[in-house]
Amino acid sequence: MAMLMAGAPAAPDGRESVRSWTSIGGNAVEAGFVSLQSGQVHLRTADGQDIRIDMSRLSEDDKEFVRSRSGGSASKKRAAVGVEGTYKGTYREGGWSGALDCVLTGAAGGELTAAFAAVHSDGKTYNYRGTLAPKDGGKFEGLFDVRRPKEFRVSGSFAGPVFMGAIALVEENGQERASGELSMTRVETGANEK
Repeated sequence: MAMLMAGAPAAPDGRESVRSWTSIGGNAVEAGFVSLQSGQVHLRTADGQDIRIDMSRLSEDDKEFVRSRSGGSASKKRAAVGVEGTYKGTYREGGWSGALDCVLTGAAGGELTAAFAAVHSDGKTYNYRGTLAPKDGGKFEGLFDVRRPKEFRVSGSFAGPVFMGAIALVEENGQERASGELSMTRVETGANEK
């Protein structure tokens, strides 16, 4: 578990109930829940030490505890949890195409933290991180800042273990232009289970 800088947000009532937290690697710590932000769980020990850990690295019981405390739609949360895992696939965007690896982990409100590794046709690997937020009709959408000042919007949906999506280039002026597609299939049912 990684240390946080001092000054993490406090619990609303200023008091935290301390409980045991366990990582999937078996490390344990006694701490109170502070918040969940961008897939990172913020904890505080009884002596005031701040800790941050990726939600995907927590035990299933701890993940459920965080979900129960972080608000949002329970049905959206369950939908996101059902698609967590490691994915492999392909993408085509503009003049680029290649292999795609992705790890999806659940976050607050049914969002998915996405970590993409795209191997371009030139053999180089590019890593992109962002959040896919649930939208109406079972779709997910997220904005990824990959080539400043341009961004890409990924939108798509799940059909069982498969995510099919479209890629749109977002210019500096906010205009979007459809530029590609991606397809990936889950190869591992739980994020980072090893």
